[in-house]
Amino acid sequence: MIMEIRAINTLKLIDTQEIKSRRKFDKMCKKLTKLVLKHDKKSQKEGKNEEFLIRVKKNSYIVKSGRYGFVVGIKKAESRWL
Repeated sequence: MIMEIRAINTLKLIDTQEIKSRRKFDKMCKKLTKLVLKHDKKSQKEGKNEEFLIRVKKNSYIVKSGRYGFVVGIKKAESRWL
């Protein structure tokens, strides 16, 4: 399987990794949630009241706060040469 991490506002590719188990995918999603929560706490202190969104589906994960967030998706690795 291939895991891709993209920025939420531009969908620009940040990182791509090949994973062999679903556990690594879940671990990465937890790390990204902590990072966005940390950003959300800073914006709450500044008086900005923004929506915090988490959406989990079978092969994708979205975590977002305001304009800051990530989209993580997994897909099957397919060789173009076969």
